[in-house]
Amino acid sequence: MTNLQKISILCAAVLTMGLTACGETAENSDSKDNTAVTTTTTAAETTTTAAPEEDSIEETTTLPNVDSIEEVKTTTTAVEEKATAKTGFNESTNILDKNGGLIYHIPNYFKKDKSKDDSKLSYTYKEKDGSFVTLMFSYIPPDHYEELNAINAELFFDSSINSLSNSYDITKKETKKSSLLGRIAYEKTFSIPENSNGEFTNIMMFISDNSDNKYLNYGALLFHFKNKESDYDYYNDSLSVLKSIEEDTAYSYESSSGEISESEVSEETYEHNSYYDIVESARWTDIIGSTHIIYKVKAKQNISISSTLIAYSESGSVIGKSSSDIVLTEGQTNYFEYYFDEDVSNAQLKPSAKAQKDSFTVGERNGVELVEYSITNDNLYLTLKQTADKIGAFAKYKILFYNGEQIVDTENGYYSVSAKNLDGKDSTDIAEIWTYGKTYDRIEFIYEP
Repeated sequence: MTNLQKISILCAAVLTMGLTACGETAENSDSKDNTAVTTTTTAAETTTTAAPEEDSIEETTTLPNVDSIEEVKTTTTAVEEKATAKTGFNESTNILDKNGGLIYHIPNYFKKDKSKDDSKLSYTYKEKDGSFVTLMFSYIPPDHYEELNAINAELFFDSSINSLSNSYDITKKETKKSSLLGRIAYEKTFSIPENSNGEFTNIMMFISDNSDNKYLNYGALLFHFKNKESDYDYYNDSLSVLKSIEEDTAYSYESSSGEISESEVSEETYEHNSYYDIVESARWTDIIGSTHIIYKVKAKQNISISSTLIAYSESGSVIGKSSSDIVLTEGQTNYFEYYFDEDVSNAQLKPSAKAQKDSFTVGERNGVELVEYSITNDNLYLTLKQTADKIGAFAKYKILFYNGEQIVDTENGYYSVSAKNLDGKDSTDIAEIWTYGKTYDRIEFIYEP
């Protein structure tokens, strides 16, 4: 069984539970027999639908293909009469929800379904008579990724619907090839014909290949009606939902190993985001075997950042954790500094950063400037000048030591300790820093308020 078939079983379970939960049982739906709907794990392996050739599926335009919606709408005359209700899709009132790197625009008459599975997104609207519409979206991560083509798309669709075929006569339309956000996609529609009670069900499914990040996004639109009246124009609203799908540029894609990967389409990563850009990095192990990791950043705005770096072994267990909190000043540099007691040179590192408002301890920015510095034997002398009327009690200097073009060490200290004579605007003082054991030829001075 392929990964796509395994995933399709979960999709089938969602479709099956949707029908049974809302009253569509085999006993009231003119099904093949009088047993309740059941989901079986062998359904995906026993499908008898012939796999198509890769080029046998006609290519259409972007998802969704309007013809697919029309196929769903015209399955029965009851659907035609039911599709005359008012639209509920309105960009000013829609619910925006995210899943697997995509943003979905959901009409606000839908209610979000409770789920213990964070990878699945589901919204349902129920009418008073028990009719309902469900929009379900999810994704397949890199660990189960398969490059999408006509053959495995067909297997995915048929495996997803096969458990329902055990209890219902399912009408299947041809699979159509299209695209979603410029990516290859396939879509297919199914229907359960109207029974003696006037109930009928239509389903549209799609799957799209985000090959750049090894993700597969998929969704199912489930329409189940018990009469010829409706509160909203569900078909055209669903068409609008699919047409309005957009890229979630802030989404952090995972690689098959569970690490956060760099994505060219993502603007909000640890390395590059709306708060800072990492412009330089360094790592070294000191004489006692501890690891120091430095990420120098250039700030894009005034804000505080709290960050964490977690080290994982090859087996996936945590072997170290270090935190670094910094205060950024727009247009200026600063750095995160992480310290580990052990050597983590072979570890997998997972960084994270969270922006937060400055605390009450953060003072005025640009409060002190470096006039000059000098190096004498094992000491570094900083000549400092206060440029603000008052500096915060916890304001500090931070030093990056360079040897050539490489960062080789760091140092920091509080002005209230190292430069007590800074007591007002234009006042000056000299801070003395012991640099025994450091090999460097220049420094970079940073004021942190």
